[in-house]
Amino acid sequence: MSDKPKILIVHNRYQYAGGEDTVVKQDTSLLEKHGYQVFHYEKSNEELKQFGKLQKILLPFRTIYSIKTVKEMRKLIRENQIQIVHVHNTLPLISLSCYHVAKREGCGLVQTIHNFRFICPGALLFRDGRICEDCLKKLAEIPENTFDMIFADPPYMLSN
Repeated sequence: MSDKPKILIVHNRYQYAGGEDTVVKQDTSLLEKHGYQVFHYEKSNEELKQFGKLQKILLPFRTIYSIKTVKEMRKLIRENQIQIVHVHNTLPLISLSCYHVAKREGCGLVQTIHNFRFICPGALLFRDGRICEDCLKKLAEIPENTFDMIFADPPYMLSN
């Protein structure tokens, strides 16, 4: 039995595979190659096609907190004795509640930032025809002990 921590990768896939999806696959391969046991909690935006009107109306609230995510992740963490939760993308189906359940279950929490959506709803830091850095101020408001580690992909995203 390996003494390496068990890792849960959390990712909300897009309808069309992109760079984030590739990074998740590469991270999984690299970790497994080095003897880590990797589990996945994933949702796909393909699921949105099956949503009824009420589910679509409630979607903005679900992006913030999802009881379903909490229950499913808690079960996965407990049954597999997960020690590290590595989050890539939570929007729109997984929700921010994945952070809460990871911390509540005593897991180390790692966040990979692939774009600016983590802090900027438009994901581009661009508004009204100009560069907008208003959302960058929100980074300073994140409590210091929220994440155990943050990766930026590409690294220049955290240069300032």
